[in-house]
Amino acid sequence: MNRARLILAGTLALLATLACGLLQTPSPETGEPAEGEQQATATPVTLEAASQESETTAESLATATPVPLPTEPPLISAWPLAADLFYLNDAGQIWRQPLAGDDSAAAAVTRLDLQILDFAVAPGGEWLLYRAGDHVAVTSVDGFSGQVIASELATPSAGDSQPVAWSPDATRLAYATPEGFQVFVPVPGAGSDFAIFDAQEAPLSGLGWSYQADWLLVWRTDGTAALYSVDEALSLRVELGRINGYAWLRDGRLAFAPAEGGLALLQPEDLNSRVFIVPQDRFVTLPVQRPDGTLAFFVHSGNPEEPGFLHTGDPLDFSFRPESNVPVRTEGMIWNPTGTRLLGRGESESATVLIIDPLTGSRATFDAAGVPLRFGWGDPLPLAVEGLRLPADLYFLAPQAGIVQLWRLPASGGPPETVTEAASDVVDYDLSPDGTQIVYTSGGTIFRQIIGSPEGPLEVVTLPGAEPESGGTPAISPSGRRIAYASGGIWIVDLDTGQARRLIADRIPRSEGQEREVEVYTQPRWSPDEEWLLVTVGYYEGSDQALLSTVDAVPRPIPLNLYTTRARWMADGRALIYSPGGVYNEPQLSILEPGVEGEEPSIIRLLSLPVLDAHFRARDGRLVVAGVAGLFPVGPTSVRVYSVQATGGTPQPESDAFVIREPLISPDGTRIAGLRQTHRLPSGVLAGQLVLIDVESGERVMIDGFSNVYGLRWGP
Repeated sequence: MNRARLILAGTLALLATLACGLLQTPSPETGEPAEGEQQATATPVTLEAASQESETTAESLATATPVPLPTEPPLISAWPLAADLFYLNDAGQIWRQPLAGDDSAAAAVTRLDLQILDFAVAPGGEWLLYRAGDHVAVTSVDGFSGQVIASELATPSAGDSQPVAWSPDATRLAYATPEGFQVFVPVPGAGSDFAIFDAQEAPLSGLGWSYQADWLLVWRTDGTAALYSVDEALSLRVELGRINGYAWLRDGRLAFAPAEGGLALLQPEDLNSRVFIVPQDRFVTLPVQRPDGTLAFFVHSGNPEEPGFLHTGDPLDFSFRPESNVPVRTEGMIWNPTGTRLLGRGESESATVLIIDPLTGSRATFDAAGVPLRFGWGDPLPLAVEGLRLPADLYFLAPQAGIVQLWRLPASGGPPETVTEAASDVVDYDLSPDGTQIVYTSGGTIFRQIIGSPEGPLEVVTLPGAEPESGGTPAISPSGRRIAYASGGIWIVDLDTGQARRLIADRIPRSEGQEREVEVYTQPRWSPDEEWLLVTVGYYEGSDQALLSTVDAVPRPIPLNLYTTRARWMADGRALIYSPGGVYNEPQLSILEPGVEGEEPSIIRLLSLPVLDAHFRARDGRLVVAGVAGLFPVGPTSVRVYSVQATGGTPQPESDAFVIREPLISPDGTRIAGLRQTHRLPSGVLAGQLVLIDVESGERVMIDGFSNVYGLRWGP
């Protein structure tokens, strides 16, 4: 009876197990699992335990843990990208894929009828260099500006590579020709002049500038590479042999992977400095320097065309280590700007872009407009912050709830805060020298406001006949008791008495044929003793700076004949006059001394370099300037900070070069404020994202949440 019960219980248990699918029944013909079923497998631990048992029971088979089958890495999101992505498609057009959004946001940035062979993105991400047909040209991404750099070049044969390269400091260009390559170098201080160096070379597949733009690597189609020095002349200095890849380091060294194996570091000017960071018994591809200074690259035990494994290295102590055990094929791939993901074309002849995380092997794809042939990156986003400690308060204009207000970014490190609560756009403004008052134009009226006062702004004057968007370019005097402004001429209003006096009237010819005699006065700026105003005089073409006395009964303007210049008073009563140069004037930094009554002012030129901003630095008595490191007729402006003695002399560089629009130096010369990702507002004003750069380290940060900033000004 007990035996029968045991047999019955075992039979029922087996039937229940089969019904629940814990055991698989083989197909009657093959003995394999039935269609749609998986073969049960045991984990290695279970197999080891089973080998120690004399027999395997049905119960142990039913409870064995299956070995997980190999799975594909999880998919990752392509968005956001590390920076704006540009690609050249098989139709010969360049497309821009914004870093945020998705592939539907991509747009062509070159004419659809232009067949482009190759391209490079300028630092700053707002300009492109490209080769098309028999010419090389630069163009702004918005399509509003452009210029041919070289023309009447020999037309390349079909399929020939025609690489182009823009140096990291935006000062120099290089481009392949059917006979070799050319280098385009602007001449500092010479306006739009430039030099072109020509080199005979074998067919090229790539060009790569060092960070300081003093060396150029040429990579030939046969796999060999060479280094050229670029100074007052172009000179072939080093033959590297065949290489699998390279990366210029920020300290001036070159990291390159010889085709024979290994990864070497080299000071270009010293061949004996070569040190192998990876031994030559293994192959290396895709070296890159990450923002933290480390090197990332792939190590292949066999042919570089086989999958490799991600490694990182320290270029200071020459150590390296594996970072991932995921095999990755690197052929045809490039790094993103941060060295964290790989990017390349999808399957052969596919109109897709492939992104790989080399740490995990995870992938993402997105659609491209045509088959992508070449890729280029814009600048990665700077670190976005709400605020940071500064040497002084920084003021700017930007909209709030649709109305442009005056903002202050406090030096204490707090987030931006509104200074005004105007009912219509704030058009322009000025700060008192002690930082306690502001004057501004809004709705055709000039207001005065005590910062932090609960009383609110006081109306100073209504500009007669002015449109709401018109500005009076007001300026508050050093004593804080008078305001100068523009309205059909230059006026001064006394805040104690409320009396206004016009110093000079605009000249607006009414007769036909006299249009060129126009004179319009704007932008008054007070001298420290309040006896002079520097004013801008607008003519039929161009503008000039002029001195205007505030004490003469009938003042006459004294033109300086320094066209297209800017001016700023110094505390000692002299003024800095500066200009990047242009059609009407040479680039310069000059010092103006107004002189005494009856004498002409004296102007002493200190520098003949293009200057965008200048300050007197009190701590060492030197002048600190934002100079243009390389000036193209059109293209990105590369800025470098220099200092020079107030009596003149040789300027000393104090920073590396960087691309920024509307640069403004802090009073102590330690920070540069400016704009990135700029665009023109309907009023024609250049606006963009607010960026601050540490002059010494080059670190960039972006103030979060502001994309239409303009009218920058440092406080006292």
